[in-house]
Amino acid sequence: YLEVLAANPKDETARYELALTYFAEKNWQECIQAAEAGLKFAQRLRHGLYAIAGNCYDNAGQNDKAIRAFEKGLKEAPDDAQLLYNLALSLKTAGKVDKAIKRAEDAVRAAPRYGSANLLLAALYAQRGEKVSALLSYLGFLEVEADTARSLGVARLVPGILSHGVTAEADGGT
Repeated sequence: YLEVLAANPKDETARYELALTYFAEKNWQECIQAAEAGLKFAQRLRHGLYAIAGNCYDNAGQNDKAIRAFEKGLKEAPDDAQLLYNLALSLKTAGKVDKAIKRAEDAVRAAPRYGSANLLLAALYAQRGEKVSALLSYLGFLEVEADTARSLGVARLVPGILSHGVTAEADGGT
């Protein structure tokens, strides 16, 4: 990618792939630099570059900058499910649960079959103590991902939510 960029510094595909490579290597500062450099001229891959930049900022411990990167991307693409999901994660990390729920709800609306967004929304509702909303979101996740490694753990949560607060009476009633 560096050779391609040396010959054509505005090759957005090379810039995007370079940022992804740095992300995979967990080289957060180089990732941020590559993504931010690409955002100066990119057209086709802008949303992806905002997502990469935000994720690298988050992993570098710069949560506020991550949130700003996702929000900038959403100004250009307000219904981008990946940006909405990643913003919700960053807001959760920042302890802004109500805002995180709003963005996770937006992500699920934008892409109802986005399993990770459904799962995040369920976990956020559960964190806030909204059992019914959490249950429905967990079920939404299971509808989308019925047979993945993550689905088994989620499937084990559902009976506990359903039976929470239900007690057996001495006469056999509940």
